[in-house]
Amino acid sequence: MKQPIEGEATRVPDDLDAVEVQKVLGGDAGLDGLNAEAMGGEPEGELPPERTPTRDQIRKPFLKGFKAFAPAWNAPEDEITDFSDALGDVVDKWFPDTGLPGFLDRWGAELALAWTGYCLLSPRVGMPLRHPPKPEPAPEKTDGAN
Repeated sequence: MKQPIEGEATRVPDDLDAVEVQKVLGGDAGLDGLNAEAMGGEPEGELPPERTPTRDQIRKPFLKGFKAFAPAWNAPEDEITDFSDALGDVVDKWFPDTGLPGFLDRWGAELALAWTGYCLLSPRVGMPLRHPPKPEPAPEKTDGAN
């Protein structure tokens, strides 16, 4: 196969999968860590045998977190567990080799932004953006008997 000349546009056939595209473009060619799964393929979904499933790692923190941060919601434990297990399964589906650490390496900054934005904005929803103008003091009345 002809090697592309620097600065020359490379035409990639539409019927190639992500791995073949990487070969055509020469290595990862700036795909920023995208893999076949992120390019629309099916994720592997198989965990290495030595890795604990993410669902088992996040279940207790989710249960304690809901009780600490949203006690008035009275969320049932089984619903919280179902949610955390589903989240753990999605993390394992897309990051089968690294799990939660790989997920946080890739999306940790975005999650921190979303969380801090939520913490900043949620208690202030519905509050006016500006303070109401202060009323001007009424002029003192003089009775002219100075």
